[in-house]
Amino acid sequence: MMGVASAVWLLGIAPASRASGQAAPLDSAAAIAVLRSTCGGDIARSGTGLLRGEARDVEALPVGSVAVTIAWRRPLDAQSGGNRPGVTTDKPVLGRLTDAQGRWHICGAPLHTELSIRAVADEGSDDRIATLDEAHPVASVDFSLRLVAAGDNATRSARTSALVVFSVEDRNGNSLAGVTLDVVPANGPARRVVTDSAGRAIVPAIEPGRARVNSLGIGYRPGELSVPLDVGRNTVPLILDAARIPTLATVRVIGDREVLARHREFEMRRSLRQTTASITAEDIEKRNPVDTWQMLTNVPSMRVIQYGSGAPGVFAMSTREQRVVQRRDGSGGGTSVPCWYRVMLDGVTLPDATPDLSTVLPSPSDVHGIEVFAGLATIPPQYNSMVADGQGGSKSPACGLIAIWTK
Repeated sequence: MMGVASAVWLLGIAPASRASGQAAPLDSAAAIAVLRSTCGGDIARSGTGLLRGEARDVEALPVGSVAVTIAWRRPLDAQSGGNRPGVTTDKPVLGRLTDAQGRWHICGAPLHTELSIRAVADEGSDDRIATLDEAHPVASVDFSLRLVAAGDNATRSARTSALVVFSVEDRNGNSLAGVTLDVVPANGPARRVVTDSAGRAIVPAIEPGRARVNSLGIGYRPGELSVPLDVGRNTVPLILDAARIPTLATVRVIGDREVLARHREFEMRRSLRQTTASITAEDIEKRNPVDTWQMLTNVPSMRVIQYGSGAPGVFAMSTREQRVVQRRDGSGGGTSVPCWYRVMLDGVTLPDATPDLSTVLPSPSDVHGIEVFAGLATIPPQYNSMVADGQGGSKSPACGLIAIWTK
């Protein structure tokens, strides 16, 4: 990177000492090109290097889904006692899974630091040690996985931390990329990883014990579960449920429809609940009556009376008002008569003081709405006027008013 020839190092480790490596030289331009194409330009300028290689089994066949981790000791800074030789702090760890061809790469490896590289899979494990510098910022490390017999090199194979491999899918078995996983162990700091294109993510060097895992993916319901982690490799499959997208209730849209003034008044009073009862065309269609007056049989403050002989017809009488006593002579005599509802059709009050609902009301299919006003207190002022009856007298709709609005 500074104009000095770079190299790719093949490094190995023996039980007691490190094996020598054979270098395949790369010039500076080639090394920078490899760093940028693999890790991006920022990594190439950050003073870190790249480790890559392959993992194969004892028969030299490539092995996929091998967990490869690199670890190193980081010295303390001067304020924390870094001036004392040999003093170190935490042990940073990076991890990656091999692809189907057994290939892997890890960016961000520090220079001038001894790196402990380990591969773990069901087929076995392997260890390597490497060191990068400015002259050699890119190194290739290949693994030969093998099962270690019990008691063989126990010191080197001993492990005190857990390595977690997550596999995230949906209910149909499709791998989910870009899912964020927050792993909170029982001890130690929380870790956050994001699944790759194969729906996998690796969390190396985490404290064993029960850990809490939270998942968050676009289009899927967030979840949380608790998983036990043992020392060594742990494989945790996760299945996410698709989120239920909110749906809008059925909406009826009427466009280019002329709204009559009388209909606007009807709708306004209905929304403000200014009537004793308000019946819409939808209500009529739902009930499907033979005659319009049948929609009034359950209205409060009204009693619908049907006569079959004498004075046949259907009439609406107020139940909220007492019978009206009409004084016909000065001595206080007279008769009491029922208090009948008047009928108004499209803003015009009918002169009949006792209207026959079976004859004066339009058919149900012609009605836009029906309003019932029980008494003077509820009748709009513009409709509360004296109306001439058939005998030339005048009557007030004091007992109540039935307003019919046609379509």
